[in-house]
Amino acid sequence: MMKNSLNQLLCLFLFAFIQNLLAQDNHYAAQQVGARAGLLGAAVVGGLADNSAMYYNPAAFAYLTNSNVSLNTNMSRVEFMTLENGLGQGIDAFSTRVSLYPQTVSALLTHNTELKYRIGFIVFTRHQANNDYSQRHSFSADLSSAHIGKEYFVGQVDLQNSINEKWAGLCLSRQLSSKFSIGNTPFLSYRNQRYLYNIYALLSSSDSLASNPIATQSYKDALRLNMVRLFFKAGFHYRLQGWHAGLTLTTAAIHIWTDAKVDRNITFFGLARPDVVYTDRQWYMPARYRQPFSIALGLMKQTKQFSIGFSAEYFARVKDYRMAETALRDVELPSSGLAEHIDFLGFSHQADPVLNASVGMELYLNETWTIHSSFYTDFATQRKRNEININNLERPRLLNPLSDLYHTTLGFSLRKHHSVLTAGITYTFGHANSVQQQANFSAPLYPDNLWGNTEPIASLTHHALSLALGYTYYFALLN
Repeated sequence: MMKNSLNQLLCLFLFAFIQNLLAQDNHYAAQQVGARAGLLGAAVVGGLADNSAMYYNPAAFAYLTNSNVSLNTNMSRVEFMTLENGLGQGIDAFSTRVSLYPQTVSALLTHNTELKYRIGFIVFTRHQANNDYSQRHSFSADLSSAHIGKEYFVGQVDLQNSINEKWAGLCLSRQLSSKFSIGNTPFLSYRNQRYLYNIYALLSSSDSLASNPIATQSYKDALRLNMVRLFFKAGFHYRLQGWHAGLTLTTAAIHIWTDAKVDRNITFFGLARPDVVYTDRQWYMPARYRQPFSIALGLMKQTKQFSIGFSAEYFARVKDYRMAETALRDVELPSSGLAEHIDFLGFSHQADPVLNASVGMELYLNETWTIHSSFYTDFATQRKRNEININNLERPRLLNPLSDLYHTTLGFSLRKHHSVLTAGITYTFGHANSVQQQANFSAPLYPDNLWGNTEPIASLTHHALSLALGYTYYFALLN
């Protein structure tokens, strides 16, 4: 009888002061900008007259009446993901992450109420992903008829995807009348990404793996990206009798500077195919990461007792492209002399069109206390199942289990003299069935495929909890 041995990651739970979601990179609404706008679920495209308007709708920024400095921070953040049956029947994979990072710093720079324009700056974390799956499975069984007795099998998968992307913008917004305004914010972004995917399986005649190997099958991808890009966001805002409406357009990226470092290694040994290693490394190569064009619409109703807002944003499709402009080479060792030069390192990436929607509400209890609440969707950008095809060596994809996410928030603002303190909780849930397994270590196939045949029978569950914390200090504008 086969004896299973699972080594699961210990779950570390730390809850302190935490804010917007540190989720997968394949979501557009994982991070929000500003504590108040975040607690309203970004349902503020219709027009929220605070510093977050520089991102959500630059035109609404024109109606700010007080110069201010705003600070919103993520002091820590916790996130749990479980890929059930992801490495085989009954073999799960886990990712548990706790992170620290600052979220938003912004300020209104204009100091004259008679001017029809406003100028401000904003610096914030636009994307912050930090997934880390690691799992090993081992057992003893009679998998090879060529060897007497049982063999020892071990399989392991490691997936790490760390992304940090900062945006800095300078907003110019102008009132064309008491009811209509326009605005524009050019954003300069810096993106740093570190991706590692490693899948390894070994069959040995004993548990002394180093001295008695029968077969080995391994696959490793490593991608490092650094890039500086330029975006533009234009906004239009209209208000009439308590109703606010807004429209924003965000351009695709203009790449200013890019750098990619890519490593890949694939090894087959002792299997029903020639022993071979495919390997290459290329550093300091041109790279790209495409951000789609998007359009957002918003409507907000404000009264003396409450406000309610609705927003929707559509992100266009991103067609399949190469993330790294690497050279084509013969990567086979030992080289047969007949192998073609292939696109071994040019990672493929694409994104499906996405439509996200949000609804947010504020309740004004009095001049001091305000309650915020919201619900919003955060659909995954890729529906295509990503899996390793061991017979296809060209243009790998970034492997990352995905699910649609749903966010709900509850918080408050406390106004004291010339300052406002905002705090609240955000809870995120996601679940996906029919997810492609990363491997099938419960049924390795010797000598054909030590990873086993994978199927779309895994399920992904995603939970996250955070606490938004923001502080804004207002200065009186000068006449």
